[in-house]
Amino acid sequence: MPIAYEFGPNIVIVSAGFDAARGEETLLSNIVNDRFLKRQMMTLGDPIGENDVTPAGFAHMTSLLKNLSGGKLVLALEGGYNINSISKSALACVKVLLGEDPPDLGPISPSKDCIETVHQVTKIQSQYWKCLAPSNIDEGEEITLTIAKAPGKMVINMTEMLRIIRARGLLTKYSMVPLPISDERLATKFYEHVLCSKKMYEKKVLFLFVHEMPDFRADLKAHTNSVNHSRSYMVDSMVYYIENVVQNPDYGIIDVAIPSSTIYQGDSRTRSDLVELLVYLWDNHIQIASADRVVLLGASIGCHCLATLINDREQLVMSKVICSILIPGDCPVPAVTKRPTLTSWYYESLRLRGVQPDSQEAKRKRDEERLKIEQIAQAKRARVKGNVVLKAEDGEGIEDTESFVTYLEGLTKDAVVIKKELTDSDETEEENEIKANHIKHVYKNLKISTDWPSVKVTPERIYCAAVHPNSDKILASCGDKMGWLGFWDANGKAFDEDEELMPVTWKYRFHTRTISSMMYSPTDCNRLFTSAYDGMIRFFDLEKATSVEAHVSDENTLFTCLDTIDGNVIYCSNIGGQLEVKDIREPINLHTVYQLHDRKIGCVSVNPVKNDYLITASLDRTMRLWDLRKLSKDDPQSLKQIIHYGAVTSAYWRPDGKQIVSTSFNDKIRVFDYDESSDELEERLTIQHNNQTGKWVTMFRSTWHPNPNVYPHFVVGNMKRAVDIYSAIDGRALCILHSDELTAIPAVNVFHPTQNIIISGNASGRMVLWK
Repeated sequence: MPIAYEFGPNIVIVSAGFDAARGEETLLSNIVNDRFLKRQMMTLGDPIGENDVTPAGFAHMTSLLKNLSGGKLVLALEGGYNINSISKSALACVKVLLGEDPPDLGPISPSKDCIETVHQVTKIQSQYWKCLAPSNIDEGEEITLTIAKAPGKMVINMTEMLRIIRARGLLTKYSMVPLPISDERLATKFYEHVLCSKKMYEKKVLFLFVHEMPDFRADLKAHTNSVNHSRSYMVDSMVYYIENVVQNPDYGIIDVAIPSSTIYQGDSRTRSDLVELLVYLWDNHIQIASADRVVLLGASIGCHCLATLINDREQLVMSKVICSILIPGDCPVPAVTKRPTLTSWYYESLRLRGVQPDSQEAKRKRDEERLKIEQIAQAKRARVKGNVVLKAEDGEGIEDTESFVTYLEGLTKDAVVIKKELTDSDETEEENEIKANHIKHVYKNLKISTDWPSVKVTPERIYCAAVHPNSDKILASCGDKMGWLGFWDANGKAFDEDEELMPVTWKYRFHTRTISSMMYSPTDCNRLFTSAYDGMIRFFDLEKATSVEAHVSDENTLFTCLDTIDGNVIYCSNIGGQLEVKDIREPINLHTVYQLHDRKIGCVSVNPVKNDYLITASLDRTMRLWDLRKLSKDDPQSLKQIIHYGAVTSAYWRPDGKQIVSTSFNDKIRVFDYDESSDELEERLTIQHNNQTGKWVTMFRSTWHPNPNVYPHFVVGNMKRAVDIYSAIDGRALCILHSDELTAIPAVNVFHPTQNIIISGNASGRMVLWK
């Protein structure tokens, strides 16, 4: 209205309708099931803009416009979505035209969005109308501290000023320094927004504070809208908490200050970056610190970010976090996950229930909770017995399970057995060079080819992965630390309740402990075998949508790896250094056990061509070659033993049975040629490779391309958040896949059997598609 008065019209013509009018409940809404459509049909008001203008509101608008031009007002009105709303609104306008006063509007409380909209309109229009105080800054004038776009001007974003001032202040007063962030993209975006106390890694208790940047309280001059500097201040309320933490020699702190605009302006990419930042801090700093107790404190925006972190790192958070404090502000308090254990952990806070921490009641509550947690943990460790047909309760819901079964029907309908017929592989050096160059050309063009940098498939760290050989549908699967078997339709897309694009994933828990390895049967690609730390081997029958019990060992047996050549006889290793051989056609309790090593066997692999030869990789720093025909239960003797001077994490036969690639903790990848005539292994090459994955990253396993007729090469993870592809002929790096969008180490990597595709998995339960 101030703009309209400044314009000073001689006559006002309103050409509009009643589309924004408040609607009324309809009988049709009672027979509609869709929630969104039902809400719209209950009002039939403004289904597009979702406005809710009452007849009194239209009357007041008419009155204001009538006074604007001395009563010269024309209402040319039409339209609307509800005949009753149109008639009532039109009547209210006509009464004002005839001289009646508009009815009382009643109490009015504008929404936050309304206030923000008015503010943005005022800011833009202030450039053109004298009645509005100037408040807009030309985008061309927005510059950084070092780059000037407008001659003779220096315009600095207030967020940059607050960041610099705050970082310098905390350094001077509390010796807090910027926390190193190895991810270049995150480091650039959040430089000096993440600070930490000195010797943080050595402290007993670690605090993670996530909050907005300090508030800037400005006193504005009414006539110019400029800031009165002498009466404007930066208010940092988090300093009170920081000061209390740094005074205790046993406490360390990581402080994350987030610009408030990153959440409120609807920048979904920035919100995603914030979540990735917290996950990065947890995986790369909090987890490796000495502190076994962590305190989370989130203020305003921090509530949103920390709740996402809690959901993303459920088990790790529950094991380390002793206190979580959320101080809501403008940002609403987020909902926690639907998983029952985490929900109870989240809400069973003594503070939330009003119980004094030091009281007898509190002690009793803690004892009860400890017992309850132990009972839940024991129940979670109980093995899943027998065959399991997919049911709604096994997945995320009825709709998810039904969609997965439907997907599997289409997948298995076209399934064929991939026959690996060997061709003569004795190539000349020139022919090998041509093939190597072709492979390099193919892989250098691989990019992350989905709408998401990574997709959350399982709740916890991925230990193993596999890809179905179907050439049309890309179905990636993985197993995680807690026994979840996850599936990802890499070509699929769906929409959530808010109509936002989301990936298509499913997960089921047929094992109760870590799934250590998985593979599709070489003779039936509709059978996905899995080994786990719960002492069970199962296979998921994709055609029948059923998890089948294949082999059951002692509950204390932790299976580390499995292999099979015909899909019937399974070879599985365990942490006791044993090899268990099971024919799944025999009764469930019949199997043979061989003590091949004194310590854990981490990997077992059967020669795909000469099926009587088996290779094992052990924690005892050896790799051994065995002849299954000569194995003795009393005193098994290996054909060959190769010392690695470091725990051997994996050893796999090449698909044509002519080479073995091993990976070990002495930072070496070694390739051995196998001489069939003498059963000898001759080392062909050694590649220096950082294999120090530590406690929180899955151990690297160099994995062959499954096609025996392609140029021999294998894939392995890279500690610099990349994927390495090496030649098995000369050891050169054929390609290093990397992306700025990767924020975690892709430790688990597998080739697609028939397509130029690589699937990667990381410690966050996320998968990446390189295509």
